[in-house]
Amino acid sequence: MNDNASCSRLPAHASVDRVAALSDETLRGRLRNEHPLIVDTDCLMYTPMVQEIYDICASAIANRTGSFVFTGRKRVGKTRAMRLVFWELEKAFPEVLFLRVIATGRYDTKERGFYETLYATFNEEADPRDRAEVRRQTIRKAWLSAARARRANCIVLCIDEIQDWGPQEMTWLKGIGNHLEEYHRVGMLSIAAGSEEVAQRTRALASQTRGDLIGRFMATILPVHGFRSADELEAYLVGFDDAEKYCYPPGTGISYTEFFVPIAYLGGFRLATQAPALWRVLCEFADREHDFGMQRVSSTVKTFFNLLAHDQQCASENVIEHWRTAVQAAPNV
Repeated sequence: MNDNASCSRLPAHASVDRVAALSDETLRGRLRNEHPLIVDTDCLMYTPMVQEIYDICASAIANRTGSFVFTGRKRVGKTRAMRLVFWELEKAFPEVLFLRVIATGRYDTKERGFYETLYATFNEEADPRDRAEVRRQTIRKAWLSAARARRANCIVLCIDEIQDWGPQEMTWLKGIGNHLEEYHRVGMLSIAAGSEEVAQRTRALASQTRGDLIGRFMATILPVHGFRSADELEAYLVGFDDAEKYCYPPGTGISYTEFFVPIAYLGGFRLATQAPALWRVLCEFADREHDFGMQRVSSTVKTFFNLLAHDQQCASENVIEHWRTAVQAAPNV
């Protein structure tokens, strides 16, 4: 999996001088306000779990087999992981058309409303006067046209919040896939993320003898967890120190850690070495099992950088207190 995501997605600051980016306070203020860690609440960075999800999905797509649902509690990081995996898979498989669908809300038997959700995959809005059949044909044509434009013989649907779809919605979607496969030789695979309710959904489908829907959308359920050890934290935090993977501004060779705490970085400070301290503090304030979601950890790191920016001597007693302050300020999810 390519970890150079952040460098290529950032705003264009190619003309920014490295020295100025680290020393000119006026410039640094502007750059800081545009830093992906500040502006992107879903700042996408590698974690061991993301790598595992990517490997599973890449194998399924390469072999054109399987359907997966990654499940977990709220705020554990499912959607963030899916966003990064989706983006990386698009680069790895240019001959495949990837479409992202958010399955928000149950539509019961309102077929027209369901198809309106799918219009978002090609950035259009449905005409409120169109009947369900017209909308269904429009979606099939749009997906087929997009696939042909990429010379793709496979469509991968990345479905978020799949637990919000019932058997009727899945049946309608399956019908679109069957049509594309039967008449146009374009296959359709499904990679989804959902809450822990997905297990209940599959049991309900099984009791209704809808194995066809389970096979199409939920053949394999894989649990997604947060950070469960200091080692997993370290594998995440090391990205902040590595300018080859995550640099800002682009082209300057400045890692995230160096940007936020340049004096401390020059003195040898690296965020990855803080994994044991962060893990210890997270466990101090844990009110359940030691499984910490991505949102909590990323918010903690952001606050920690802000605190350390004003105290770059990095005395050990101060650093641990900064972690405690940052963890307490983060959402407890």
